Amino acid sequence: MVEGQLLVGRETMTDRNNFSIRVVQRQADGSWLIVSEMYNDANQQETYAAGS
Repeated sequence: MVEGQLLVGRETMTDRNNFSIRVVQRQADGSWLIVSEMYNDANQQETYAAGS
């Protein structure tokens, strides 16, 4: 759950769920290394104003 973020204009954003995926690769020593991460949020509210 993402909480406490603000919209452009400083309005409080509603709480929402976001999703992430990680691609991991097992290393020779048995440990795991994150090789890629992607985050997705289907929220339609504007949180960034380009050129501001």
